[in-house]
Amino acid sequence: MNTKPFLTIDKQIELLKQRGLLFQNKEEAQYSISEDDLRTMFANLIASSADNRKNNLISPRFPTILSQLSGEDARLLQTIHNQPSFQLPLGFLELQFNDVNKGSRRLSTYLSLTSDNHILSSIDANLDTLSSLGIIKVLDNTWLTASHYLKQYDLIEDLLLNTQKISKINMDGTVELNKGILRTTDFGINFLNCVL
Repeated sequence: MNTKPFLTIDKQIELLKQRGLLFQNKEEAQYSISEDDLRTMFANLIASSADNRKNNLISPRFPTILSQLSGEDARLLQTIHNQPSFQLPLGFLELQFNDVNKGSRRLSTYLSLTSDNHILSSIDANLDTLSSLGIIKVLDNTWLTASHYLKQYDLIEDLLLNTQKISKINMDGTVELNKGILRTTDFGINFLNCVL
């Protein structure tokens, strides 16, 4: 007589899905395996898909997302993951024209600061990639209001003005910092918890 307990159909389906994710992870990994950070992320995703505490967080999109990341994207994700509430202050300079009908013109790329004031610059392409994948949202004209973030926005503005060699006063208008937030989506938090 067979004394092994039988798995319910639901449990069998769940196991098959987990195995499918493992095979999909392995298949996708072969395309982005050149970077150590990405190899580690793929390994963590495979481990998460076998971990009962995490496998309910896994989306079938995760392996595809990993296959579309560059090494720089992976390093930015690691930085975001290490920040309080998975968010960062960021900003760019813009010229607000004196003539209200002309609006404004962007003068710089994004600049962000980590919680320990490490500068993140030249990240616009990475932000576009991570936003398009649904991992983060970049919110312009919206800012974090805690006092330490307000000090960081002042520092971001000073850094941009000094590196761009731009005066705040201009014949055509006023140069201002467009304050923003790099915020991780709920989907992105699940992704980070599975791959990091």
